[in-house]
Amino acid sequence: MSEIRRLASVCLHRYFALCDRPRRVGQTSYGDLFSANAIWEGVGGRYAERFGRFEGRDAIAGAMRLALDETPSYRFNLHLLTNELWMPGSALTGAWLLQQFSVLNDERAIEATAEIRVTFDVAGGAVTIARFRTRNLMWREAVDGIGENADLAGLEELS
Repeated sequence: MSEIRRLASVCLHRYFALCDRPRRVGQTSYGDLFSANAIWEGVGGRYAERFGRFEGRDAIAGAMRLALDETPSYRFNLHLLTNELWMPGSALTGAWLLQQFSVLNDERAIEATAEIRVTFDVAGGAVTIARFRTRNLMWREAVDGIGENADLAGLEELS
């Protein structure tokens, strides 16, 4: 893997670390991960309606702060990225499959799978997200909730 692709992958994993544990990722802020003219968008029926589209670093960072820090709807959120695939002919556009497990504040448990497509910028040795697109592949509410074996409090010990 080229060094640029490795740095891009690190950038994307830091983004999802912030989504999962926004107050536990050191000094990284949402804006640090996006280029000045970045675009973040949900595409397809469910995600276009649920997430919409944001243009510019400040708009993206503001939307993420609102959703994850100021009015979080999740007690627990976990994103797992798989199947990294770099687009032929492009050193800086990749696609991933994503699986997300969430427990909402009302104790409902959600499982979702999405396709993520990301284009990165490189400037001054830094790799940032230029365009982030997410498309829902599967979404369901877990019928049995979070289950009796969930140890959500144990996550605090890992911080």
